Order: sequence, then structure tokens, then C-alpha cells
Amino acid sequence: MESCSSKEPFVKLEENGQASILSYNLPQSTCYQANSYLKLDLNPSFFKEILPPDNNFWDQTEKLSLDDWINKINDEVHLAIKDTTFDNSFLLNKKDTRKNTENNNLEYRNTKDHTISERLYQEPCIADIPISTIASKIKKGFKPVLKQDLLGKIQINYISKPKKFNPEFFIVLHLKMCSYLGNYGAGKTLKTFSLLPGEKTTITIRNWMHNEESKKITSNILDSLTESSANELQTMLQNTNDTNLALNSSTAATSQFGGGGSASLDLGFLQIGGGAEGNSTIINTLNSAIDSHVKNLITCTDNHVSKSDSLRQTEINIETNNIKINEQEETTVRVIENINKSRVLNFIFRELLQEYFTITYLDDVSFIYNDGYSENKKVANLSNLDDLLNEIIIDNDNIKRLKKIISKNLCNIRDYNGESIHFIEKVTEELIDCIFGGEPERIEYLKKRNDLKQTYNDKSVNGVILNVKHRILKTPSLVVDSLLGQGEALDCYNMKLQNEATITANLENNKIQQAIEIINMIGDPTEKARLYKKVFGDCCDVPQSCCCYNCNCSNETK
Repeated sequence: MESCSSKEPFVKLEENGQASILSYNLPQSTCYQANSYLKLDLNPSFFKEILPPDNNFWDQTEKLSLDDWINKINDEVHLAIKDTTFDNSFLLNKKDTRKNTENNNLEYRNTKDHTISERLYQEPCIADIPISTIASKIKKGFKPVLKQDLLGKIQINYISKPKKFNPEFFIVLHLKMCSYLGNYGAGKTLKTFSLLPGEKTTITIRNWMHNEESKKITSNILDSLTESSANELQTMLQNTNDTNLALNSSTAATSQFGGGGSASLDLGFLQIGGGAEGNSTIINTLNSAIDSHVKNLITCTDNHVSKSDSLRQTEINIETNNIKINEQEETTVRVIENINKSRVLNFIFRELLQEYFTITYLDDVSFIYNDGYSENKKVANLSNLDDLLNEIIIDNDNIKRLKKIISKNLCNIRDYNGESIHFIEKVTEELIDCIFGGEPERIEYLKKRNDLKQTYNDKSVNGVILNVKHRILKTPSLVVDSLLGQGEALDCYNMKLQNEATITANLENNKIQQAIEIINMIGDPTEKARLYKKVFGDCCDVPQSCCCYNCNCSNETK
């Protein structure tokens, strides 16, 4: 049937299009980044002598007063100055780093000019920390480092002035921890109750999401990432890192250069044997260091998830008299009834559980050179590793030795099954000058393998799987089943009365069915309508009814 409107609809289906097919097994995942910093034990003679830059941050701390630092930080934030006080200063463009600064820019300027009252001035903040507090830390000899948590919220850490020139080379492992949905099903029984024959009651169901406070303490990074859950997991990791670092003061002294600024979990620092005449007696290998950091990550995640899961409680209440509910809380109220006349109806409420399986894998690798002065810090990925080594290592022989150490480690990454996997490959390219000709230029560099892929439970990742973990969590949902009691609650007399009532109802249904069949056999529509009215209802006494279809009479004579 054509539409009476000639206008095209705003949205319409494609002609001869194909319908969508719904899949029941989409690879839904939640992934988090985690960085592991591994210091390679190298002899200091490997490195070129890179002097502290002139007028570096630590020199300025002695020259500038507290007020100078406050004004400097304000100007850097408002004017977006690149050469800033902060490490990872690119995060200054993030909205939450400038909280209260943009809104108070006018007040700040006017206050400096004494054009408004001091009492109207609200001190600007960066990452919720007042600028005066940051300036005070700087004057005490600490440099602020900007960093993001899992939610991308900016945080400020501080590093202290290096006691001496101490060149260090770090391999940074970029891990990913991805959680996927597994099976789901009924858990423990929460409540059972019975309704007597004909009884009715009201039930109230309230789970841990009934208000903001309970939602906060029961959140975790697997199914309900919040600021509190992200901070809790990072705090657990930090506490574990601090315990480990206390065992090795040299590593602890070099562990605060700040790392990167990406939104990720910080797994901390470990020192591994470089095999290049290093001064340390530490003999950790790359695989043992990875195993240690992954184990810490999994253990802290287990503790974090178990804590939140244990606090998830669902209440089912059938005594609803005098119940007071906070207007911010959400509850489910239902009325249920046992319509059976002779049997008890039993209800069983059980938790609905959801399985998550987590795959932790090595996703990428980068490198950091650090000597304590952030102005000298250098970062490189696999493809430009040669450029970094040429810049910091003293001669070609040492460069070759260090590249061999790196390649040996990255060519033998042990996966969760204990198998050795090649993470990197060497790429050789010939660059041809298509304009001026000449001999092609041959270049070589390292990169992550293009074909690197591992699979677990039909879920594939582009990296080396280091750990797999299954966890089962409570959900805010319930599953309910009913069970009809076997015992009869009626004596013989009442049972016979119910049987007779059933027989009467069946006879009445048969009577109506027979009447309908007889009427349907009549072909004349008028006669069929008259008989239908006679059997199933009274005729309306109006002219249109023709005296209940007796057209030989009149309404006056009826």
C-alpha cells in the first residue's frame, strides 16, 4: 500500500537490503594499560658524558622565591608555555589539570592588580592541588611530575634532585590486561519463603547499588571502573612496589624519574642483569622480572576484586511494615500471590553470577634513558632504538653489545604456557632514489612482529599472553524459581466441591462452544446476528435493532 504522503521519510530502510544477524558471542572486552620499568644493569663507561643542562630545574629552585614559583606556574598554565616546571607537561592541556585556573584567571589577574578584594580570590589548582602547595614542594627540592590514572585523571608526583650524575637505561614493557565475559549462572541461595494457598504478599529487593556510597565501595576494575576502584588498585600496587624497592636501595633511588604520562597502572621498577660488566650483583632475567611484575598485578587485582565482591550484598525483605527508604535509594517492590487453592507455593531467590576471564599480555616495548635530569631524559620505541643508542652510548662496539642484549631478551619472551616467543623481528629495507638515482640505501631496524598473535578461549590478542585468570563476580541481578508444594491442604468435602466447580465450568464452556458451532452453520448474516444476540446478549431496544431483529413489529408495540 502506497503512502498518501509524497515526502521522503527522514529515515528509511534500504531497498532490497539484508537484515542484521545478531551474534550471541561478541568479544566484548575492557582493557587497561600497565607499564613495567626494567633497569638494565650496565657499566657506566658505556654512556657518553652528558652534562646537566645550564639553568636546569634544580638550579632555578635556588634562584626563584616562593612567589616567583607561584607566578611562574600560573603563567605556564594560562599561557600554555612549553618549557614548563612539570615533567610530562603536555598533560597541562588536559581539562582537569587546569581545574579552578581557567575559571579564576580573571580573579587571579585582578588580584595581582589589587582591583578586587582578596576575600573574593579562590586559589587556582592543578589536579586539585593548590598552586601554592606545588610551589612549596618545589622550594623544598622536589620537581612535580604529571601522570594519569586509569580514568585519565591527572595526578601529581614529585621527584627529588639527583645526588650525582647517574646514567640509566630502562626497558619499558607495555602490558595490557583485558577482561572478557565468560559464563553466567545461579549462585548461592539468598532467601526462600512460602505462600499459603490464596495468600498474597509484597517483597522488597535491594542490592548494593541502592545508593552512591555502597556503589562506590563495591566497584572494581572488571565490571564497574570508578575513580575509587582505580585508585585502590594503584595504591595496592604502589604498596607492593615500595616493599620490593625497600630491599634494594639503589633501585629505589632511581625509581622516581616519573616514567610516562599515559593513563595506565604503574607496576614499578626492577633491575635486571645486563651482561655488560654492570656493577650490580642482581641476576634477574627479563622473564623473571616480567613474572614478578605480572604476579604482583594479578595478586593485587585478585585482592581488589575479592574485597569489592565480598561487600556486594542483596537484601530480600517480605516484612514491609514500617520500612523507611532513603529517597536516593533504589529498590524493587513487587506483589506476588499464590492463586492455588490447595497447595503451598515456594519461592527460591539466588544470586546471578558472571564469570570474567582476564588475559594479560605484552603489547609493546619502549626504552628510556635517564640521568636524574628530566631535561636529559630520552624516550624511544623499537624502530628508533638505534637513534637513541647512538646518542647516549660511547662507541659502536658498545652499541652492538647493548643491541644484542636487548634482542636476546625480546626474542625469548616466555608466555603463560612456558613457551619461548619471539616478540621482535629485524626489518631490512632498501630506499631507492627515484629522482636522482644512485645506489639504494640499505637500512635495518627492529620492530614488533607483524604476525604476532595468540589466542585463548577464542579471544585473540596481538602480543604474548603472559597470564590468564578466571574470576566470578556477583551481579545486582537475581534468578527466581518456584516450587509447588506436594501436600493437599483440603479435606475430601472441599476437594469434591472444587471438582464439581471444575465440572460446571467445563459444561458451561461446552454449551457455549456448541452454540457457536450452530450459529456458524447459518448462512444468512441477519439470521446469524439475531441468533448471536439471542444467545450471547440482550438486544438494544432502538429503531436500528428492528425490535431485536423482529422487523414485523415496531418499538411502540414492543
